[in-house]
Amino acid sequence: MSNNRSPLHIFAKTITWITSPYVVSVLIISSVTMHGTRGDISRSVLYIAITVLIMILLPLIYVIFSMRSGRVTDVHIRIREQRYHYYAIGGAFAILSILTLFLLKAPKELIALLVSVLVGAGIGAFMNRRAKVSAHGGTLGAAVGIVFLFFGPVASLAATVVLVISGWSRVALGEHTPKEIAAGAIVGCVATTAVFLAFGFRPT
Repeated sequence: MSNNRSPLHIFAKTITWITSPYVVSVLIISSVTMHGTRGDISRSVLYIAITVLIMILLPLIYVIFSMRSGRVTDVHIRIREQRYHYYAIGGAFAILSILTLFLLKAPKELIALLVSVLVGAGIGAFMNRRAKVSAHGGTLGAAVGIVFLFFGPVASLAATVVLVISGWSRVALGEHTPKEIAAGAIVGCVATTAVFLAFGFRPT
């Protein structure tokens, strides 16, 4: 997509930001937490705030400072060789979140989610040695698995449509190939589903 001002390019760019891992992660964290607390607002707000702080805001601040120092080129870290530090940082924040929320007696659903993030980060870091795995695909793939487990196949189909549209936007912008999108989606969905099943959750 050569014309950066074309309507199609602008549309793809908008989709990329709307479905970015930062945005989607907030939605996943919120829905999983609310499910786990059975709608207890005060507990949900506490757990969501802590998780968003550790898992999203602090890593985002790290990325922004890395951009300013020249270690990464952009907020999506599109260059594969620049992603090694981010996987390590993401894994460290996941461990911190798990320990903190376990001590605060957070719902099992949220703990399972964070463990799946840790597993996914480990797989992603290993695969990153040879290929760039799409973070957009991974996050939305995880969302598909979670939606299937908690809300059923119809809802997961809608999540899959969002995944496909997001994947198209990344390919259209030249940030990923279809294989990289598919690899991310498979890793995210399989890792998340496997961890939740290991924690004893079953499809509704």
